[in-house]
Order: sequence, then C-alpha cells, then structure tokens
Amino acid sequence: MAHHHKPASMDVYFRQGNSLYEMECYVEAIDAYTSAIRSNPDSIIAFYNRGLAKAKLGRYADAIKDFDIAIRRKPDLAEAYYSRGNANTNLKQHRQAVTDYDKAIRYKPNYVEAYMDRGAAKLFLGQHAEALKDYDFVIQHSPNEVIAYYNRGLIKAELGQYAAAIADFDEAIQRNPNDTEVYIDRGTARFNCDQYALAVEDYDLAIQRNPDRADTYYNRGAAKSRLGQHAAALEDY
Repeated sequence: MAHHHKPASMDVYFRQGNSLYEMECYVEAIDAYTSAIRSNPDSIIAFYNRGLAKAKLGRYADAIKDFDIAIRRKPDLAEAYYSRGNANTNLKQHRQAVTDYDKAIRYKPNYVEAYMDRGAAKLFLGQHAEALKDYDFVIQHSPNEVIAYYNRGLIKAELGQYAAAIADFDEAIQRNPNDTEVYIDRGTARFNCDQYALAVEDYDLAIQRNPDRADTYYNRGAAKSRLGQHAAALEDY
C-alpha cells in the first residue's frame, strides 16, 4: 500500500529558511522561502525574508520585487520600506532610498536605523542640512553610534564649522580608536582651525594605523610647514 506524504507546511519551510539565513546559507534560504511561498502564496513574511536573503547575495533588484509584494500586502510594514531603502542605496538610487526611509519612519517614528541610513543617503545627495538633522536624531536616541558622529563631523567640516566637527570626531574616536579616516579628518579640521601641532599629532596617529596613505604624509608635511618645520615637512612631501 502506497504511503501519501502530506506536503510540508509553509511553517516548516519558513523555519528552515530562517535557520539557513542565520547560517548565512542564503541561496538555500531563498529556496526554502520559495517553497514556503508555494505552500502559502499569501504569506507576507516569507516574501520579506526572501527579499532579505536576496539582498545578502547582492541581488538588490530581485530583493526589491519581494519587498514590493510585502509592502503591497501590508502597507504599514516599516521594516520592508527600510530594507527596500537599503537595496535602493546599494543600487545608488539615493532619492528612492530617501523616500523609502521616509515611509519607514512614518510607520515607525523612532526607527533609529532608518534615520541613520536616510542621513547617509541625503549626504550622497548633497542635502547636508537635512542629513545633519537625521544624525542629530540618531545621536540623541542611540549615543554610541560611531558612524553618526563621524558623518555629522564630516558635514560640519564641509559647512566650515570646524570646532563642532572636531567635537564629533572626538566622540567617534573615543568609541572606536582604530579608524584611520577619523584621525585624518580631525587632523584636517584642526589644520583649518590653525591648530597645526594638533593636526600633526592626528596625522601621526593615522600613519601609525595605516602607513600606506600618501595623502596623510602630504597633509602632515603641510602642517609641519606651517609650524616652520621645513626640513621635516620636506621628508613628508
């Protein structure tokens, strides 16, 4: 007598997909989520999670299609807008990304990650004042976000607010002392404030962490030159 196996339920495939996703087996996770969708074509979360797995593989346009379906079925799903925003960011579609982050924030007003990534997208679009507000929000609600301090510092430096930029770079360095870029940017802000000796210190710290950046030596040489240390400056040039 033949045994008729009942097809696995949507939940079984879905849980399998989640386990595979956690194990970073994204191709297999996509297959499991696809099976879950076949079992229950009305599922929102299976489409959403499949989109996340596709995004992990760099298949951003494909991921967006899954997020679109999840959003059509649940128009207030903040996470789907956020994830679609990230996919758009990765496709360098920064305007669409900002629109997605706007919607994510509309449905989840304290969505710190959405503010953070919207700030970055606005920075790409040259909307400095708007990006600044987003980073202010992030820092207020999540005071240990290193990138928020760093990016806010970059914006302030761009706007010529060097002292305020230095304060943000200080906060970033306090939280992550190993990021070469922050020392370089703080050094440049100090140079622009005529704090040449402090600028040299920052460039020294940057060179200790990454000795291969030619521009850091050049900048250090310029600061030494302003201090009248012409022989030392020539070595850097």
